[in-house]
Order: sequence, then structure tokens, then C-alpha cells
Amino acid sequence: MVGVFGAKDFGFREIPTVVDHEHLRPCRQPVLAGDKVRYVGDPIVAVVAESRYIAEDAAAAVAVAYEPLEAVRGAEAAMAENAALLHERLGDNIAADFTVHVGDVDAALRSAEVVTRGRYYVHRHTGMPLETRGVAARYDAGTGSLTLWSSTQWPHTLRDILQKSLGLAEHKVRVVAPDVGGGFGVKQDIYPEELVLALLAMRLRVPVKWVETRREHLTGTAHAREQWADVELAARRDGTIVALSAELLADMGAYTRSLGVLCPSISSAILTGPYRIRHYRCRVRAALTSRRPRAPTAGPACPRRSSRWSGRWITWHASFRWILPSCAARTSSAATSSRGSPGRHRTRFRWSSTAAITRVGSTPRSPWRATRSGGKSRRSNGRRGSTGGSSASASPHTWC
Repeated sequence: MVGVFGAKDFGFREIPTVVDHEHLRPCRQPVLAGDKVRYVGDPIVAVVAESRYIAEDAAAAVAVAYEPLEAVRGAEAAMAENAALLHERLGDNIAADFTVHVGDVDAALRSAEVVTRGRYYVHRHTGMPLETRGVAARYDAGTGSLTLWSSTQWPHTLRDILQKSLGLAEHKVRVVAPDVGGGFGVKQDIYPEELVLALLAMRLRVPVKWVETRREHLTGTAHAREQWADVELAARRDGTIVALSAELLADMGAYTRSLGVLCPSISSAILTGPYRIRHYRCRVRAALTSRRPRAPTAGPACPRRSSRWSGRWITWHASFRWILPSCAARTSSAATSSRGSPGRHRTRFRWSSTAAITRVGSTPRSPWRATRSGGKSRRSNGRRGSTGGSSASASPHTWC
């Protein structure tokens, strides 16, 4: 066996933040945990040996003395007054707390004809690529150059992080991304192992390699998306959205890594969707919990899907409960563009006897309609003469 290395051997280095935020507080992940581990899977030591078999046996023989601490089991528990602290220097479990707003939301809520509220939850998940992560590193002491192979989706960003963290010139660092083996976004992050392998190669002056096991993937690879949204929507009975107020609570895991609080901040920016809303407010709280750090699984779609899902449901809820039963409503709040740019098109909702909602885009289409025949739900394309049986009058809960 070559040796066992801990945080003290590398000087308690942390994973740098690539996308910073003015409200992000200091809770970055160390490359190896020091005197406190904060989630199951938090790397503690690196064991180096001539073969994987020897390294596995040596790692199993490492004895760590733990003092059990109270866990922070979720974002809501993290917000409790007497919750255990993951990072004592912060004084609470909040990685970031900020508000984005435009207009006078309170006045718009007071004067609105319709106000509806809802709470929406997006569950926690992760990507499970066919091949796990792997890193190899080689340092040439003669030229002072480092070459690192990683199954990363972020080779250029990883090169910049290595150059800055290790104090090397940019042209002295080369990152190679071979066959990634599937990613789903979980490999678009900076992981402790990538920095540790580079540090080991520079320290030992020999090539080093690490390939993640499936068990390590299940305990160490990033999670994504878990988020609560408390949304309040104000509208007129003709379908015009007047104001939108929201509070987002995001579970960031035990640390913030390279992307900081980018995902929940994007959620606050696009929660309004394609609608023209002149009065908008969204408070974002990023909570620290005893779970794996968060990353954008499925890439930028992570916050987009989470926030727009909440925005669509609160809009539908208002339409079915207050607006559509009272008149042939349409959402006149949808933004328009003569060029038809994505996300800024006119959207109309028509009430008919055969379909609860027919969505018509900026260009004429053949909308799909949900119809009922003989007590069973059927679909037709809404064209004249199309088959689909006799249509009963649709209830407000039937939509396409």
C-alpha cells in the first residue's frame, strides 16, 4: 500500500464556486471532510495502493471514530427554530435567502377579483447513468504539467477549477473527457474526487486512477430538484393575471458546490412562465440538510421543470375554480411577439361543450380535445368529421 491521506495532508481545500451569488453564504464542500462529516457518502480519506484489490481491502480496514450528531432530515426541518446546525459559523441552516420582485404585489393582491393559493412539491431524485464516474491523473514534474482524464460533462470548467485551485498556469493543465458513459447532468459538476486525484498525482509523482463503484454512486453522486413552492396568484375574472407571489424552499444538501444556488435562483426567474405579469415577487430560501449536495440533474431543465410545473398548476387551478366557469375565458396575460420567439407566444384557452380547454398557439393548429363517450374517456383531434363517438358535455376537470 502506498498511503492513506486525509484533509490535513491537502490543507483543507474546498471546491470553488463557479457560479457565485451575492447572497450565497460560505458553505462550500471540502475535498475531504475534516473533523465533521455532514452526510452519508461525505469523503473522508483517500487510500492509495498498487492495485484496486489492495486499495479496497485497505479502505475497508480504515477505522473512523464517529461521535453521533443530530441530523437535519430535510429542508423544512432545517428551517425549524431549534434545528441542529450543519455549519456552526452560519448560525442557521440557510445557504442563501433572497427576494426578486417587480411592481407592487401587495396592492395587486388586495384589489384582485380572484386570488388562489397552492403548495407544490417536486421530489428529490438523481441520475443513474449506465457507467459510473471515473478519474485518472498524471503529473509531469519536469514540465510542471497536469493531465486529468474524467468522465465529466464539464471539461473546460473542470480545467479552470484545477488551474486556479492548484496554482498552475492554464496551459499546464489538460483535461480529457473520453466516453462519458451517460450523464443525465450528474456529471456536470465538480466532485471532490477530481481534485483529490490531481493532488495525489502531484504529491506522489505517479499516475493515479479511481473508478466509482455503483454503491459509491448511490451515496456520493449529486441529487437534484427537491423544492417546495408556496404560490399565490391574483387575477381578474376575464382571465388576466394581475400578480404572482411565491416562496421557494430548496433542499441544497449538506454543502453548496460549484453551481452555488443557481438552480433555485433560476426557478425564481422563470416561475412566471410565458405570462405577462406586471407584479411579481418571489422569495428563495436555500436550506442545508444532511443529504447529498444538489446539482442540476438533466442540466438546465432541472429548475425550469420544477418551477414551471408549479406555475402551470396554480394557473390551471385559478382557471378551473374561478375563471372558466364564469365565462368563455382566455388567458390574456400571455406575452406576444411578432417573431414568435420561444416562451413569448400568445396562449388562449377556450371553453366548449366538448372539451374543457383547447389550447391554440400563435398559428392555427388542430387541437387535441378530450371527449367522453359511453362513460369512457376518448380523444379526437378536433377536426370536423373525425371519429370519436358522441361527446357529452365536458366537466371543468377534463382538459387536454
